[in-house]
Amino acid sequence: MALRIVAGALLGAVVLFAWGAVFWMALPFGFIAVKPLPGGEDLVPLLTERLPATGVYAYPAKSHEERNLPEEERERHAQDFAARYKAGPLLVLHYRRQGLDPMQPLLFAAGFLHFLALTLLAAGLLAAAAHRLAFGGRFLFTAAIGLVIALMDLSPLIWWHLPPDLPLLSAAYNLSGWLLAAPVLAWLVRPKKG
Repeated sequence: MALRIVAGALLGAVVLFAWGAVFWMALPFGFIAVKPLPGGEDLVPLLTERLPATGVYAYPAKSHEERNLPEEERERHAQDFAARYKAGPLLVLHYRRQGLDPMQPLLFAAGFLHFLALTLLAAGLLAAAAHRLAFGGRFLFTAAIGLVIALMDLSPLIWWHLPPDLPLLSAAYNLSGWLLAAPVLAWLVRPKKG
């Protein structure tokens, strides 16, 4: 069974990796969800000047240091934060100060290893249940794992108030990828006959 788990995970990772290339590079979806920043040429020098390091920045945001303020001052900061939050705009900025080559081999290798870790975990879980399931059940079991992964993509809609485009697209990508990988895993990760 161990060989079937590894083979299923490897082939499943290849399917997810190939689907990622098609979904994000060949199909137009990525351009719908992530748009070019208007006036980016003017904003980038300002960001480079003002932001000290790579990180995730938010506005409005509370600082860790506010916890150490006297209670009265903490309360005033909390009220200011709530007022700015209600007034808007809300901003979450994923900022990488240094550039990188978007086609570097290490980036693709890391992406493939991520998929391999996921499919190994899925194949291991499937192997634990495979003796009770026919092919259709193994397919549904693996597809359910993909559904859970896809639904996790929706949490930024709730907690970070992101527009729905990217979280919904990411969820659709993950679910469709796992629906493609599920038959591969269901076929390979099966109990021995007899």
